[in-house]
Amino acid sequence: MPDRKVIGLATGLALIITLATPALAQTGATPPAPMVLVSDAEIQALEAVLMAEVEKNRVRKCLRPVFSGKPTSGPADEKIRGIIEGELHRGCYQAVEENADAVSAYLEAPVAPDSKAPAAVVSACISLPGAIRSAIQHADACSPYIFGRNGLPELLPVVRGGRALAVLIRHEGTAGNWKGAIDMTLNGVRFYQDFGRGPGSSLIVAMVATAAIGAIVDLGLSPLLERSVPPPAEFKMVLRGLSALLATEPPYCDCMGYERYGVPLQFLLPGMKGEGWVPPGGFDHGSMPPVDFPATKRFGLAPGQEMALAWVAMETVHARFAEMCQTNHTTADLFKAMRAASEEIIAKPRQSSWKRALLLFFARDPQRALRDWVTDILQAVAIPSFDKYVIRYAQRRFKLQGLRLQLLVSRYSIANGTCPSLKGLEHHNFAQATVDPGSGKPMVISFPKNGTLKLTPAQETVDAVNDAERVGSYVFTCPTK
Repeated sequence: MPDRKVIGLATGLALIITLATPALAQTGATPPAPMVLVSDAEIQALEAVLMAEVEKNRVRKCLRPVFSGKPTSGPADEKIRGIIEGELHRGCYQAVEENADAVSAYLEAPVAPDSKAPAAVVSACISLPGAIRSAIQHADACSPYIFGRNGLPELLPVVRGGRALAVLIRHEGTAGNWKGAIDMTLNGVRFYQDFGRGPGSSLIVAMVATAAIGAIVDLGLSPLLERSVPPPAEFKMVLRGLSALLATEPPYCDCMGYERYGVPLQFLLPGMKGEGWVPPGGFDHGSMPPVDFPATKRFGLAPGQEMALAWVAMETVHARFAEMCQTNHTTADLFKAMRAASEEIIAKPRQSSWKRALLLFFARDPQRALRDWVTDILQAVAIPSFDKYVIRYAQRRFKLQGLRLQLLVSRYSIANGTCPSLKGLEHHNFAQATVDPGSGKPMVISFPKNGTLKLTPAQETVDAVNDAERVGSYVFTCPTK
């Protein structure tokens, strides 16, 4: 659990135990005696379920079709890890960082025949597209970082890799190499999908992969389509590729597996096991193994109870979220369900602390009453706003669909010398590409200025979120002769 969450949990525990001690003393308990609010049997049951999930991940397969050719046998783990962590591409990510201003200036400027890509980035990253092409040729494409396989690496290379690909895509497309630009776009998006593929991939991995995909689409291929369109063969290739990417996009709820099991594995169980214990797959980058947790009595609790209480509290929450993931299918439905649950959980412990402390004096089982109180506070402190991540994650599918519509609109505009009208977008040639993939309903389309289209997810999603900025949009300009 992130440090700021642990601090919040510790503060809540200290307050509650301080208030509860007099009540527990009145029932005959000796205040200095360490309390056990979670039994060894309950902890062992939680650990058994967790380790069963770890074992599933260690042998899990995530099959999806390759774009073309014969699939490479075996999992893609080591190739994905090599691209993210290996020495071969470290110089590429370093070049993107060292030339950040030049990269931003190049990617944020309109495409022009005389625009020059940062030479240091082009030369340092020349091997990246080939490595990605090799990695995505595996049909078994689970992320090597689903909990239990390997600890999370440093994640800045993921974002820098997306920007590196955007530079190379623009560089090739400006030079007229549409096939190269399209290959890098499709392969790059597929690679960052695979980077977070499989139940048990973490939320942070999903978010950095989303950022990389956004760079590839928004800063790479999309600006090229504002000037011209690919030749017929490449046009068909990118349409097929986008359809395949949309069909194989990992679902948001796969991230919830890490939040439920990976967080205890990385942050709670090590604190209970003590120094020397290492979670299967190793620690995440930046995580510090505990030194003395099991030997320490904190807040009047027996050793390990602080972590056990946090685990019990969040297991209840995540079991509830898992049920939502099975029953809610549209972006709006999942957002509303998670938002309602979060608001309910956060509001629950706002009852008067003094009132709950007073009730402990009259409780038949004061330690159980104390545990319930602690659990309510821990849930309210530790619960992240999963609903906002639902919306952020949905944007990457929407970008792929937006790029698909932009491709069709750009071809129409080049052929007819004008953008299609709103009425024209109802034509069957555009029909499939105007559907919001998060709801299956029509996206909201407007023309904020002449020649520019703005695409927004379906109205039900906009209404559910009630914040146009957070819902996100896809904006592009029609090319004309």
